[in-house]
Amino acid sequence: MRPRLALAATLALVGVVGCGLMPSNGALTAANHIQTSVQGSRTTWTVTPWPLDRTTALLCVKKPGPEFTAADPRSADVTGCAPLAVMPRGDAVDVTFDAATLDPAVAARFATSTAPWYLVVAGSRGGASSTIVTEIAVSPLPSDAGPS
Repeated sequence: MRPRLALAATLALVGVVGCGLMPSNGALTAANHIQTSVQGSRTTWTVTPWPLDRTTALLCVKKPGPEFTAADPRSADVTGCAPLAVMPRGDAVDVTFDAATLDPAVAARFATSTAPWYLVVAGSRGGASSTIVTEIAVSPLPSDAGPS
């Protein structure tokens, strides 16, 4: 009977130690909150929490399909996406769309499209990765300030 008890205790210890080495679910939590700010032709989205490195962000006129992954974010080019500037800030990341610097072909795609647009942010750290796709209902393109 003692060998069984010793085996059970060993298996329990291995299970506890093994589970302690795995990252907790909270370690992969990303993008609970997105805040938007606009300055002239620039729209910046602040994504928190964002504990990931090697971040890529895009604004797309169509929702990216399964071809877009954190490992290969460039594949979203086929869906009409514009790359965004990425600025990590501790446990957050700022991603900025600047309509004034868009390639004319990309600007035309955005000008002729309608809401929703899609904010796509992908990142990884070590073996963990996360990708978020969020609908953007308000146009990031500045409107003409002419007479109303």
